[in-house]
Amino acid sequence: MNKSQAEIAYGFPSIARSDRSYFAFMLMNNVLGQYALGARLGDSIREQPGMAYSAWSSFDASTIARPFMVRAGVAAANVERATASIDDELQSLRRMGVTGREIAESRQYNSGSMPRMLDTNAGIAGFLQNAEFCGLGLDYDQRLLTLLMMVTIDDVNAAAAALDPAHATVVVAGPYQW
Repeated sequence: MNKSQAEIAYGFPSIARSDRSYFAFMLMNNVLGQYALGARLGDSIREQPGMAYSAWSSFDASTIARPFMVRAGVAAANVERATASIDDELQSLRRMGVTGREIAESRQYNSGSMPRMLDTNAGIAGFLQNAEFCGLGLDYDQRLLTLLMMVTIDDVNAAAAALDPAHATVVVAGPYQW
């Protein structure tokens, strides 16, 4: 309670890495807010209204299902507004879906970031560990763009449909009380 900002963790049950909808979730996460600025959450919570210090989404599937998370760091006075804005953004994503441009940019980003991940020995080791642990195959980096190209807008919109604000778990840590 002695912190200057509140942290919102807004989560959903998700899928395991082996789920056939994994790449749809990957693309949807990028569109929603994986890297905050330029994504929907960064724009609707941070940039336009200026109510958050940070806002992003994360999706880290593994051999078991892990949560799909939306996170935001806000002043305590903005917790309810930011949470309502997350609700609105998710409802909009579910109702209107993603655009072809968003999917194309997300595919390009995800496939284009792979070589940067392999720039260092630590990056290569992490890639090899993940490939082995999740059974991706050592050629996963070469197949990624093809796998992403197989995902349709309907697939991504079906992934977005799983993010129903009525079923979210919301936790706030910091100087705020419900």
